[in-house]
Amino acid sequence: MNASVLSLRNIIKSYALGDETLTVIHNLSLDVYRNDFVALTGPSGSGKSTLMNILGCLDRPTSGQYFLAGKDVSQLSQDELSTVRNQRIGFIFQSFNLLPRHTALDNVAHPLIFRGENLATRREVATQALIEVGLGDRLDHFPNQLSGGQKQRVAVARALVGKPDIILADEPTGNLDSKTTDTMMSLFETLHERGHTLVIVTHESDIAERCKRRITLRDGIVEFDTRESDHVV
Repeated sequence: MNASVLSLRNIIKSYALGDETLTVIHNLSLDVYRNDFVALTGPSGSGKSTLMNILGCLDRPTSGQYFLAGKDVSQLSQDELSTVRNQRIGFIFQSFNLLPRHTALDNVAHPLIFRGENLATRREVATQALIEVGLGDRLDHFPNQLSGGQKQRVAVARALVGKPDIILADEPTGNLDSKTTDTMMSLFETLHERGHTLVIVTHESDIAERCKRRITLRDGIVEFDTRESDHVV
């Protein structure tokens, strides 16, 4: 069996609302394994965005443990979480989040600045990442010179450049037309075949069906996991 890349144990996430407490994630446990290709789905309000923030080390659980690449990151400081995000996680966002005044090459190279890599290394690694996603001929193009699909490919290359343990994609096809969506999912399938571990948050059933595993949340718990034979209760 593949090793676990991330492991959640009895995760609870609550928010204070005045004198009341709203619990969004209820005692949730799950594992994502190396080379998993996971769709994280669920209706609005199911807790998937909150869970994604915890998985991405953008937020901490109220209680429970989160092991990422074997390290418990559940109660790290914000500075420590920032370091983990940069070294362990590749993010892909629905809105691309590209720097408008930077070329595709510089956008992809940007995360490597925080790792202390020199300019020559940053450009070399970023060039290879763009070639990997089929944009070797768009290195010097700015975001406003790229199509939506090309912008998302730049975002994928940026996620790959640091060789992360896991790639988290939040509604990555939400701003793309159906043809470009199909192309993007084909790219994700190729990345999976190359050994990458991917978790995609999506509300689109056709996207989820193309992933190898589907985890469905409802009311802050795992309602269904296709890795398991039965519903999780």
